[in-house]
Amino acid sequence: MSKIPFDYKQAIRVLRKYAYGFDAKDGYGLNIDLTPSRKARIKRYWNSLKRMTNTPNQILRPRSSEHLQALKRSAANPTNNSFRVVFYPVQGGERISRIEWRRGYPIIHYARNDIIRIFIPVLDHVAFSLDPVEESIRLMKIAPDATFYRYRFGMSESNYFQDQPIDMARGTLRDYWNMMLAKYGDLSYVTGINAYDLPKGISASQFRNRQRLETNDYREDLKKRRIKKKYLDPHDRY
Repeated sequence: MSKIPFDYKQAIRVLRKYAYGFDAKDGYGLNIDLTPSRKARIKRYWNSLKRMTNTPNQILRPRSSEHLQALKRSAANPTNNSFRVVFYPVQGGERISRIEWRRGYPIIHYARNDIIRIFIPVLDHVAFSLDPVEESIRLMKIAPDATFYRYRFGMSESNYFQDQPIDMARGTLRDYWNMMLAKYGDLSYVTGINAYDLPKGISASQFRNRQRLETNDYREDLKKRRIKKKYLDPHDRY
């Protein structure tokens, strides 16, 4: 069986929806011969786009450039820098329900069935590195009524649960960050805090078990969708 040639024209049509620099004025017309360097750029962006859509992300299209850049910093994925949209990470089975802006600072509200998660990003890593305890408390107070809080490191969550009253947590937080600094040396990997609001009758341990099962189901669903080629493909029609 012969290999299907890469459809550069269709790839350009799709990339124009998501990335900058693929218009005719940029040298990417649909009826002109593409240079080897332009073909390589198309494939590079195409592979990045496939990777971002094959992982748990929700596509956001902010209206202003300020919000776009703030969300890109908050998402903490350098691949976003190449696109005019933001591929924002979500956990299995949830969607971003709204984004609240406070002085240019994005507070991400997620919804999954009866559970609400609010992501509070760390945008000032210098301040957080200088005093992670007080910065943590300041960020947690953005969602003061949460059931518990978890740090996010890159795209994953920490195992640390903060479920004490916020102003009583300084000692526990100080011990935790002293341990993390001794282990890793810096705090640049901290991307923010997840604040969870659980309904009555669901404990933190029950939530963790449910979260793990839902995430595994979501990953299995992604695998099936890849097999069925329901994701972006240069031969698909849009």
